[in-house]
Amino acid sequence: MNEKTVYTCTDQEHDAWVCGKCGYIENFEADGPEENGWRFCPACGREIVIADETSELTKKQWGWILGRFSRAE
Repeated sequence: MNEKTVYTCTDQEHDAWVCGKCGYIENFEADGPEENGWRFCPACGREIVIADETSELTKKQWGWILGRFSRAE
């Protein structure tokens, strides 16, 4: 599988990161996925790209994330 996914830090205080493709959420004790040796999402298997390294893809991923996790009723 050569697909990639954008991992985005959604809560800097708690180091919470979310996969842009499958929605998997991980809380790291410190830093992010790269600093903790993660290259692939454990849920969907896609290669991880950090949100800061992408611009166009990040906008699309944020739209998906905000839509999926919206608390609006």
